[in-house]
Amino acid sequence: MRQSEVADAILGAQMERFIGKRESIIILAHDFLNLLEHEVPSVIRTFPRASVAALMGALALAGCSDDDPIGPTDPDEVSAADARRLVVADAENPILRVVGLGPDASDVTTLNLTAPASYLYASGSGRFAVAQQRAENVLHIIDGGVEVNADEIAWQTPSVVAGFNDAEPTHGNVNGDIISVFFDGNGMTHFWDEDDLLAGETDPFLSLGTGGAYHGATVAKGDGEHVVVTWRDTTSILPSGVNIFTREGVLVDSTRACPALHGNAGNRDWVVIGCGDGLLTVRMDGSTPEFDRLNLADGPQWGTGTVWSAWDADRFLLRNTDRSLPRGTPPTPDNRRLATFAPATGTIVNLTLPDGDVDWTADLTKDGRYALVLGRTGNLYVFSMASAALVVRFDAIVGDPDSMPTDAAPFLTSAYDRAYLSDPAGSEVIELDLASSTPAILRRISVAGVPTRLAVVGPVDDGEYVVQN
Repeated sequence: MRQSEVADAILGAQMERFIGKRESIIILAHDFLNLLEHEVPSVIRTFPRASVAALMGALALAGCSDDDPIGPTDPDEVSAADARRLVVADAENPILRVVGLGPDASDVTTLNLTAPASYLYASGSGRFAVAQQRAENVLHIIDGGVEVNADEIAWQTPSVVAGFNDAEPTHGNVNGDIISVFFDGNGMTHFWDEDDLLAGETDPFLSLGTGGAYHGATVAKGDGEHVVVTWRDTTSILPSGVNIFTREGVLVDSTRACPALHGNAGNRDWVVIGCGDGLLTVRMDGSTPEFDRLNLADGPQWGTGTVWSAWDADRFLLRNTDRSLPRGTPPTPDNRRLATFAPATGTIVNLTLPDGDVDWTADLTKDGRYALVLGRTGNLYVFSMASAALVVRFDAIVGDPDSMPTDAAPFLTSAYDRAYLSDPAGSEVIELDLASSTPAILRRISVAGVPTRLAVVGPVDDGEYVVQN
């Protein structure tokens, strides 16, 4: 075969691979250079002019983007799991790494922040992520670049679409389309609606003052028309009640029956709030809030300090502690427990970690089926939320607290059919399959730096999507 025919054959094959697949440009360039250096030294003198023009056009396209691959390589259809991206905070550097979750788990881009993220979470639709940087009095809103339109999907370069400055953003919360953030430094609460963000409006639609600096919380109701904001008297560090406002800022109702309030979360129907001596629930009957107070069966000194929710779930996940002990008391199974809570019936069921383990971090999966609990042994436990039974355990999935870099800890997050656990010591993120009958480890994704907090952007279901070209 003549040299020009060899060149045309290689180019033709690679151009077929290129159509509809941007990543193949790299393969094309590599093969052509290999041809020049090793296979046909004189090819440049005989390479057909039309082939040279086609190759140069392809190489020019390849040089147009620093962020390849933008999405998975299949040009026709992609699963929700492969279409998503993982946003990874670094414990030591003011950056977010965005990783594509297709088969190759490739880096998409790196985004700069002001400081390492103190809190990171995704919006309800999966389009945006919020990175709070408490020490620098700022939060950033991230467009993850996964554009979902009905059953079609496209990928764009992730970007920081807004920064917002206020004093010490601490508790952040998402319920439905509403993002709520409480700023401890001055007691301000700010609310964003995803519809506004999609329209390019990045200012909060509502901002409310709560009376000065303290450690408070806020969350929207599932109807999207009301927000729950903490209240405190000026003699206490922690709040002791809540006010209910319309999304226009009009006070609707209030309660002061939640001393030492800490932790809250909401779903479609309920808001659950942790109190120093139990729980407070809020449900809307039309435009009228209904409040209910519950005590914990473990005793009057027990209170709820952290609450996890899932939009359609009928149970919440709670972290309960013995509040009679001094702050900083080491956690043990006798003073710290996780539990499921069904607000419709008031039923609370404790989760029992094997071998006396104590939770280090935890999460409720987005579909509400499982509680994911990382113990201080480095073991990961998966509990059924329906039965509170242990479904599966993964021993020594990460190291214990003493093995972690300074000021770094693992964190959990989930999507509809996947869960993710960061391993700061191993510079990895562990991916679990939640769709199988028993959850299983799928892979360990290598991530540079010291990965800590995580958020998943992209589809919030388990469907198949047609790729927009």
